[in-house]
Amino acid sequence: MASSRKFNVPGAVNVRLSGLTGLSGLQDIGWTEDGVEVTEREFTIECKTDRYGGVQGPAAEVQSLGMEAELRFTVTEFNTEFMMYLRSRFPGNSTIGANPGRIITPGTLKFANGGLVRCLLQGALDTAAIAASVAVAELATPLNYPFCEIIDAVSFNLGTRHQKLQFVLKARQGVVSSNVVLWNRDNT
Repeated sequence: MASSRKFNVPGAVNVRLSGLTGLSGLQDIGWTEDGVEVTEREFTIECKTDRYGGVQGPAAEVQSLGMEAELRFTVTEFNTEFMMYLRSRFPGNSTIGANPGRIITPGTLKFANGGLVRCLLQGALDTAAIAASVAVAELATPLNYPFCEIIDAVSFNLGTRHQKLQFVLKARQGVVSSNVVLWNRDNT
């Protein structure tokens, strides 16, 4: 069973990625158009006992199996060079007449083979909004997702008058400094 909650990191958000082969440190992707839509899901299983009617009865306990989050955003001001590098790293992508993109062998473990990236969302701090609401201050501070994979093809809209880039990342739980985290506030 999965339960989810959805929220939006409001306003202009600078999206930064790290962990890509051949690039060091955090790389700016660019600024979002309408913030970042985040959907967090917790996976659970109901534990049944004979005390409460067996498998037909209500759960005696609910066990958490972990969490994941989906990050969706559109970037309008972005680093074109970095985007072209990123596009070349997607499985099966290639340019006509050039070498094919990175090929992934079936059965490859993404966690073990460096297939994950770090995603840092840094909102532009709107001091008036933060002063008006503690909840806004919570969302305006950096959200760091240390274990992400790019799950949807990046949609490029290059060459048009208003260029846009659409992204979907899936954040997974992982161990950071002996703690299991989905996200934290690390912005270094």
